[in-house]
Amino acid sequence: MKNIVAITTIFEVDEEHPLTKILNLVNGIQESDNAAVLSPHVTWQFAEAYRPEYLDALENISKNIPKMEISINGLGLFTGRNVVLYLHVVKNRILTDLHRSIWLEVEPYAINPSPLYSPDQWIPHITIADNLSDETIFGKLVTNLMYQQTKFTTLIDNISVMTNEVSSGIGMTHRYQLQ
Repeated sequence: MKNIVAITTIFEVDEEHPLTKILNLVNGIQESDNAAVLSPHVTWQFAEAYRPEYLDALENISKNIPKMEISINGLGLFTGRNVVLYLHVVKNRILTDLHRSIWLEVEPYAINPSPLYSPDQWIPHITIADNLSDETIFGKLVTNLMYQQTKFTTLIDNISVMTNEVSSGIGMTHRYQLQ
């Protein structure tokens, strides 16, 4: 597996958060089938690596961007080699401006950034399950989630760095709180 780095917002949820019930279902199914469990997140940019200066850029962004509420409305699926189940984030001008700011500030330091996350192609979403190559797990997830409430709001309050370094698996390496 190739090392990757993703600029994200990671959602940490408590029992009252609308994501909790959905995540409990997803995690329960994935753990019972020994599949990897991810933290729910929005990805702003994704690359093979970054030059070290990108961390200064992220810190500067976090000092100048306020927290923002986003609206979630429904489930979605990205198909292909890496099937992803996600919650649809309603696109609006404030959200797209935030994404464009992050992209423009960090892109000069990115090594082979994914064009799928460029401002012209980005589809805002919260990833809740990744690498769904097992049809059994996918079927269980869809069956258990199709009647869940997926219309709610949540808060973008951080910019975080996630990496999948082979030795440590997927994890957060840096986190910057928004103002």
